Amino acid sequence: MSRPDEVLDSGAGAGGKRAVSVRYGPGGEVEILGIAEGPEAEAMIAKAQADGVDVRQDKNEVDDLFRSSQPSSRVPPEVYELMSMMVQFAQELDEAWGSGARD
Repeated sequence: MSRPDEVLDSGAGAGGKRAVSVRYGPGGEVEILGIAEGPEAEAMIAKAQADGVDVRQDKNEVDDLFRSSQPSSRVPPEVYELMSMMVQFAQELDEAWGSGARD
């Protein structure tokens, strides 16, 4: 992993400690280098401090970055439409071949 510009610390909370290692691009964009929870977050923070990397406590930003780094569970409508067309095509093929082809 490349050296981060900063490690964000969620602080202690009911859900446990979280940490996000980030690097900032020239336009201010945030690149997530690593995310961790619990003991792994503690280790990430300790390593950053030992390496002289800034550690900043910001629970809201850590939560936002955690959410943005997780894959979305929403499926775009276009994918549903495509899958519907494929199922319909398979049903039409099945009907066209008839029951005699399945012996």
